[in-house]
Amino acid sequence: MSNFNQADSLIIQNKIQKIEESLKSIQREAADIQKQLDALRLVIHDSSSTDNKGFTISEPVKMDSFPTLVDIMNYKPYLSLDGSIKYKTSTKVHNIPAEVVKMALETKTLKAFFQAFSLQIKDNRAKGGALWVKGDADSLEPYIYIACRKFACGGKYTSNGNATGYQIGWFTHCRR
Repeated sequence: MSNFNQADSLIIQNKIQKIEESLKSIQREAADIQKQLDALRLVIHDSSSTDNKGFTISEPVKMDSFPTLVDIMNYKPYLSLDGSIKYKTSTKVHNIPAEVVKMALETKTLKAFFQAFSLQIKDNRAKGGALWVKGDADSLEPYIYIACRKFACGGKYTSNGNATGYQIGWFTHCRR
């Protein structure tokens, strides 16, 4: 009788293990679906807005006219569901409109990314230097965070760079 119970116990343990593996798989799929849902909400928001002249868009928006969807979850906590960036520094609250963020995220280079946000940059990479962004860590943090995630790069803050006139800034040697 005890062998029968041990065999039943092993069968039950195997079934529990398979159920736990299935549950983990479902949780991963649910997280992926949530990311897609968040990106679709951004697309729906963009398609229901007005054009630059203030007129409501009356034609149906074609999905192939959009660039690749933005993975909002990848850029949290700075990128909100409406596609804007909202953050607070010690001196003020910053609100970057979704249109500017979308334009920046569509760029192909680090330099263009920072230029889309109208940040002061100096690119010395052509002569073996670095790409510099002028500003303190408090005000640059959201842009640097998103840029590092988007372009898979890293960099450092410093206050002794000649390119920034020995003012506080961030630099990277990334070639992207």
